[in-house]
Amino acid sequence: MIGSRIHRYGHWFPGHSDTGLGHVIQNLETAIHLFPGGAFIRLGSRSAKDSYYALNRGLRVTDSQSAMKMLTGASRRIALDLVQALRHHYQPHIYVRKWLDIPRWTEFRCFMRHRKLVGISQYDCNDVTHSSEIAKNENRITAAIGVFFEEFRSASHLDDVVFDLFLDIDPDNVETSIDVTLLELNPFISKTDPGLFDWSVESDFDGSFRYPGT
Repeated sequence: MIGSRIHRYGHWFPGHSDTGLGHVIQNLETAIHLFPGGAFIRLGSRSAKDSYYALNRGLRVTDSQSAMKMLTGASRRIALDLVQALRHHYQPHIYVRKWLDIPRWTEFRCFMRHRKLVGISQYDCNDVTHSSEIAKNENRITAAIGVFFEEFRSASHLDDVVFDLFLDIDPDNVETSIDVTLLELNPFISKTDPGLFDWSVESDFDGSFRYPGT
């Protein structure tokens, strides 16, 4: 039903109508209402960050109307994933989370290979020249991620995986603790953005911590 409404890609879903979509919309409204400060929505596979809504207004939604605009606003990512779900008879889910304001410098992409932490990269690093907050707290950040990794490694059902983290950290107070939150998992393959590492050089994953300016 959602696929048939996606602008530019609705023709990928021939024979599917949006009859009964009201039930989905009502469920979205009920879930989003739980978060007065806004919500982040995504499929289990990935978000609609390429949709018209996301590109123009960001990823925060406040009601079912904005959520549907996010999901159906020409998102090729959502369309591709829903096509795969139909093809493989997989029931997709829409996840609704409390909206969090995440400073760009506090998100990190980590690489686990053979259950070893082989690299940490600042996640948002393409148009960033330097992060004074990271430079000032580099040891604290690596220590916090190292502690989290021990728990993550024991819990993970995968030996090789790329995982993204958000660190709740006060950059100006070294006495405060750092809370680490797991955001998502990604396959350990070249199609996953390597951040400041290089998939073409196997030895490049040397366990280092990288951010722009290092």
